[in-house]
Amino acid sequence: YGIDISKGITKDQADTIFRKDLEKKYNRASKRVPNFKNLTPLEQALITDFEFNVKGGAETYTEMLKAIQEKDFKALNKEYKRSMIVETPDGKRLKKPLTKRNKDTYSTFIAPLIEEYKKKIGTI
Repeated sequence: YGIDISKGITKDQADTIFRKDLEKKYNRASKRVPNFKNLTPLEQALITDFEFNVKGGAETYTEMLKAIQEKDFKALNKEYKRSMIVETPDGKRLKKPLTKRNKDTYSTFIAPLIEEYKKKIGTI
């Protein structure tokens, strides 16, 4: 982005890099996720978050994307959870939930979307 990072950067430069990176991920998601432009801003933000923070992008969460498209709050509540693979000292690979990340994702995106979806289908 034309910012020399070899000697450190200012907070403003870091903010610029972050905004430009986030814009790239938003644009990528808008091209790769069907119907993206017709989704609500909150749905778009959730998908962009996954595009930004997940190796392979939001597309690696196909069931979550399907739940968003179908406004299926039960499936969405199940499919958003992230984990990472960790290796134990004896060489076994285990899936470890990203507990804080999942709690933050739930409170920021999932809970409000569940409320939106329930209102649309008249369960609230």
